[in-house]
Amino acid sequence: MNEPTFFRQLRVVIFLVIVLISVGTAGYMLLEHWAMHDALFMTVITLSTVGYGEVRPLTQPGEVFTMLLIFGGVGVLAYSFSTVTDYIVAGELQGYLRRRRTARKMARMQDHYIVCGFGRVGRQVVEELHANDIRLVVIDIDRALGAELEQLGIPFMAGDPTEDDVLEQAGIERAAGLCSCLPNDATNVFVVLSARKINAALLILSRCNQPENQDKLRIAGADKVINP
Repeated sequence: MNEPTFFRQLRVVIFLVIVLISVGTAGYMLLEHWAMHDALFMTVITLSTVGYGEVRPLTQPGEVFTMLLIFGGVGVLAYSFSTVTDYIVAGELQGYLRRRRTARKMARMQDHYIVCGFGRVGRQVVEELHANDIRLVVIDIDRALGAELEQLGIPFMAGDPTEDDVLEQAGIERAAGLCSCLPNDATNVFVVLSARKINAALLILSRCNQPENQDKLRIAGADKVINP
């Protein structure tokens, strides 16, 4: 279930609750000749099933009306529970299936590029590669960035690119190149070291924020260092 569907159903639930409260209040006022306050209070405790008991003794028509009101309240409660449960389960299932599809897609990729970091610089690199129809995988620790990349059809991994297993899941052994675009030079050094250790033939480009760190990145294994 997507978000527009969920919120549409949520609006239906709110509408039904308002209708039940209005009908219940009006029903008690007409059948039992109660004041609005008493009728509203009886409606609320009936729909919420808190079991406070009757506000006043009910006539037979009032008892029948109360039973119908309880059935209506239980129905709305069941619908509400079903809506929320479907949204949660569907969201988790969709996330799981999306990760499985991404993993299968990455397992088949060869001669692709891995972009580590999807910030300002990483975004520019991704746009350039994508515009030239170059296969790529994006790694970023922020899982929320995946939705934007998914719309572009670009595989995304939520994880720390300094970790070997994350790079391996991105297919670094079969990759043609890696671009480390993280905003911290020390982190870029770790990414470059890990990437070079796993794939000695890999073309590695790295962002460098401080000019004095360029040599460190080259020593770590970067083929080209870019100072944006």
